[in-house]
Amino acid sequence: MSQDQKQLIAVRAITCFTVLDANQASWRGLLLEAIHFLAAAAESIRSLDYEVQTLRIITNPFCEWLDVSDAKMALDGLGVIQRLLQEIELLDECNLKGTRIRFSIGAATPETLHLVPALIRAGGDLANCCINILQDQNGILDAALVLRAAEVCVELGQTTLRGEGNFNFTINFNGVQHERQWKKFCHWIRVSKPVGLRAEVHRRRPAERRSRPPAP
Repeated sequence: MSQDQKQLIAVRAITCFTVLDANQASWRGLLLEAIHFLAAAAESIRSLDYEVQTLRIITNPFCEWLDVSDAKMALDGLGVIQRLLQEIELLDECNLKGTRIRFSIGAATPETLHLVPALIRAGGDLANCCINILQDQNGILDAALVLRAAEVCVELGQTTLRGEGNFNFTINFNGVQHERQWKKFCHWIRVSKPVGLRAEVHRRRPAERRSRPPAP
């Protein structure tokens, strides 16, 4: 591929999956490990003359590592994550070269869905999350949960700047089989402690590439 062709392609994101637990003392090490991996992967891709736009970390469902007994405790825990990420981003050893880090707090559950608007208002791109709408044995979706998730979208649209909090929340219609696969995946991460990689590539016109503002 020619240099001109490479300039029309950018790696949208490199995504690392990691599993956190309720022990906050372990969070820094796990985040640092993930960011080191992401930075190395990004550097490898840049060495091939491709742009890397964002780096992402996705965790297991936030109820497994945040104290979700009430909104204040959950927000306090999210604040710890935010401070750790801001601290780690400034470390020379991470060599991020200004690449933006986004953080997903994992999936909400029906029991923790009510916390999502407050977490996203506080965290923005450091509090991306989703809710998985499952099917029953007859393939019927949980209509009540669909409605509750839609109400979260409405609240985010009304209570975040320009309604952009909706960009941080996803409603997934995964089905039973996908949920089982995700649980197996989380177990695999816990047992073998790998770091996963997902690269998304999209095409852009040269003018869009030149006009894109630098990452904050």
